[in-house]
Amino acid sequence: MPGWISSAFADFPIGFAYQDDGLNLHLFGSGPPFWTLHPGIAFWDDVTGTLEDWAVTTFVASNPVPVAHSAGTATRGVWRPGLGDEAARRQVLGYQLAERRGAEQSVLLLVDRLRDIFLTLEPTGPGLRAYGPRTRELLLLACTEVEAYWAYYMRLAGESSSARGWTTSDYARLCEPLHLREYRIELQPYPGAPRVRPFFGWDVAAPTRSLGWYDAYNRAKHDARVNASAATVEACIEAVAAVLALFCSRFSPTSLFEPTALGSWITQLFSIELVDPPLSSFYVPLVDAPAITRRGGLQHGDLQRSVQPWTVLPLAI
Repeated sequence: MPGWISSAFADFPIGFAYQDDGLNLHLFGSGPPFWTLHPGIAFWDDVTGTLEDWAVTTFVASNPVPVAHSAGTATRGVWRPGLGDEAARRQVLGYQLAERRGAEQSVLLLVDRLRDIFLTLEPTGPGLRAYGPRTRELLLLACTEVEAYWAYYMRLAGESSSARGWTTSDYARLCEPLHLREYRIELQPYPGAPRVRPFFGWDVAAPTRSLGWYDAYNRAKHDARVNASAATVEACIEAVAAVLALFCSRFSPTSLFEPTALGSWITQLFSIELVDPPLSSFYVPLVDAPAITRRGGLQHGDLQRSVQPWTVLPLAI
């Protein structure tokens, strides 16, 4: 970019561009783990041709693709990269602070119990296949929390249930709109532990069996004696990872890494990232383009304070 050193944007491999009020606008974005967009590093120029030509010519964009949401729009209750500060997250995700704190407390309980298991069992090799009353208890707690998230999203989408409630056939329809397959959770202190993508293989054709940890929960719940061996350490890790993924979708990953007791434990124990998320699914902040008075040629500046409130669309599954 003119006036910038060549390495200035090395840590910002993605960009998002749109047109508004006679301007082409471009926001840089960073990559893994959470693919943040940065209105504080914005460029703009007068519209003289197509948006795609401008992106390719000015920013050397490769394989540009359209985004699913127009700038400034987002889906109710579903976190995606692009949401900025806490106010924006509350507006789009639709939660009160007390609700988020309660969810954090539940995660803290699950992580605490998982850490207790790790004091006596290494989560690698044969330790992953170990089981007992403590692992069964943790698996039931974690999967009950997962079901609570699923039920929340079914209600949010306006889906009615049968007299017996929703089933995994219903819940499996949430996988795509919540982007659950992208989440990968890793136990940092244990290099031999498996990298977990708890929802990666979720298949609507086999909605229970395709989630091994959830299938283990069903078996351990209904017949503890016969199926005691289903509640393994590995199943517990995967179920807790599923809770973390759903927490991120509901409240964003940010609070999991805040300087709190929960944040300290999460930082020490887990790494969480989105694997190959489609850039087309990101939320693009809309800035107040009419208020930009510096025009004529390529300009740059910090537009963080110019980000407009989001237009929130209903969740559909």
